[in-house]
Amino acid sequence: MATAFWNAHRANAMQRAIINVAAQHIGAALLESDNVDIASIFAETFTRMIAEPVAATLRSIEQTREALAKAMEIGASASGRAAPDELPKPAGMPMVDINEISKQIVIGKPAMLSLLGKGMLISHVRRKLETTIALCWSF
Repeated sequence: MATAFWNAHRANAMQRAIINVAAQHIGAALLESDNVDIASIFAETFTRMIAEPVAATLRSIEQTREALAKAMEIGASASGRAAPDELPKPAGMPMVDINEISKQIVIGKPAMLSLLGKGMLISHVRRKLETTIALCWSF
């Protein structure tokens, strides 16, 4: 139970971090151009930020697999039985379909952009992202 709580907490923290970084990138792009591909910016931010945690998890799974294989070998040799077959290798991790989420993100350039300033624009984008993602993304 504690592990599930911890994983949910980490996932929520990661979700907030992705939204914050994406909001900064989208806000900066909106300041520079009228033609901004918000879905691509969000997808790139998500992919970049999630890559290392996924790789670390896969490394951890492989280390656990190796330790389990070694323990099984020791157990087999101690009992005089044949060594067990090799354990299956991890096939990868399921990923969130970021393209489906990205398609639903619609953030127009505010009409009063010049009055908002960069901080207010980023805050506006962050709220829009939070609203959109809450509708289609649950960790």
